Amino acid sequence: MTTSRLGRAAALGLALLIAGTAAPPVAADTASDLDDIRRQTAQVRGLEPRGDVPFEIVDRDAFRRRLSAAYEDREGIRELLIGQKFLVALGLLSVDFDLRSAVPDALGDGVAGFYSRREKKMFLVSSAPKLTGDDKITVAHEFTHALQDQHFDLTALTVATPEDDSDRYTALRAVIEGDATLTMLVWGREFLSPEEKAALLGRDRSEAEARRARLPLALRESFSFPYLEGGRFASSLYRDGGFEAVNGAFREPPRSTEQVIHPEKYLAREAPRSVSMPPLAEGLGATWRMLRTDVMGELDLRALIGQFAPGAADDAAAGWGGDRYAMLEDADGRLIIVLNTLWDTEADAAEFYNAYAPTVATRFGPGQRLTLDEPSRVRWSTPNGPIQLLKTGDRVLVIYAPDIEALELTAAQFR
Repeated sequence: MTTSRLGRAAALGLALLIAGTAAPPVAADTASDLDDIRRQTAQVRGLEPRGDVPFEIVDRDAFRRRLSAAYEDREGIRELLIGQKFLVALGLLSVDFDLRSAVPDALGDGVAGFYSRREKKMFLVSSAPKLTGDDKITVAHEFTHALQDQHFDLTALTVATPEDDSDRYTALRAVIEGDATLTMLVWGREFLSPEEKAALLGRDRSEAEARRARLPLALRESFSFPYLEGGRFASSLYRDGGFEAVNGAFREPPRSTEQVIHPEKYLAREAPRSVSMPPLAEGLGATWRMLRTDVMGELDLRALIGQFAPGAADDAAAGWGGDRYAMLEDADGRLIIVLNTLWDTEADAAEFYNAYAPTVATRFGPGQRLTLDEPSRVRWSTPNGPIQLLKTGDRVLVIYAPDIEALELTAAQFR
């Protein structure tokens, strides 16, 4: 989904942010604490450092300013604008929502530290005169990334992920962030003082959480998934085989968010099914062009339903087998979105179909109406244009189009 691509854009924004950072030298007592944390983290993680990792502390206000400036980068702007179009078309975002300012605004309060793979350098975002417990676990987290990079080459792992499979990229991020989250927690349990642990439990995150709450569910999940469910994934491997089992996930990363959500599917090597798309632009006419084709995966399909029917989302997405979506735009800026999904069984396809269909009534609010209601095909008229949902065996096809003619031309290419 474009939300996963926005995760890539967020990482790009952070990389650009760090590139221009300059800060005064770290104080001697802080430097001593940093050395202790790095040594202890390497001991906990079981990976020997293979080189020095420089460190800088960045003021929170300066971080926010630099983050906003980083999103003026052409690629970052492009991803945010395409992402906004996609989310609006799916009914996940109101047309007047400013994603371009909301994303850096949310990240500005949520990022506590950062490891730059390009510079091989760690950054801590803090204004405290000395390291707090929060700062210390952040250092443990970011130094884990440095160890990962030295032993497993994070850049090579990222480059090996197909550009048109953002679900697989999100799964890789879950390994990277999940491992660092697990290591941070193991380190904190052993090395933080009782007072520091109590302060961490009592910290006020309400302002940062309020900023993130402004984002649509799909985007919030895209940002939090690598840490929360990635942490659960890493913990599952760790319980069964220690950190050596976690190392195995770097040597052979999960291929989908499904494998992260359900670690047993990763261990069973249940690979996602490949889903193809016909040459849609050719069948629609010369004014249409392909804007994006990518994979949503279980995570984004769960959010697609969860924003409107949270109680049904987990079960509806759990039988995911594979998918591919296409986003097309014509010369007038009108959009067609096609979501071609495969499910483990016909029953799983029916569960997704039956969970998705009722959300259309709340997805677009007043002005939508049901225009076709068959056992395995439904169609609505909405203020954004017609929507069709079609179930055939273990396949569910969803089409959003600007008018009936475009919908019919698109649907005909799947017959």
